Amino acid sequence: MKKGILLFWPSFIIAILATGVFFSIFDPAELSLHGKTLFNDKLSAYSVFFLVSWAFGALNTSIVLLLEKTPAN
Repeated sequence: MKKGILLFWPSFIIAILATGVFFSIFDPAELSLHGKTLFNDKLSAYSVFFLVSWAFGALNTSIVLLLEKTPAN
């Protein structure tokens, strides 16, 4: 349980900050790929970006937790 909290809580904070910074610079309605809009509404853009950034934050935090282990563990 403690490892889960150590893994997902910092990555949740990272996702909140990354989503806030990204969407304060870019408008979700203007995001396009090859001339087609990526999202139909802004809420889906916010949700997808939040979950992706949470996953990358969790990956980053898990790498830190793995590197933090001592040889005795």
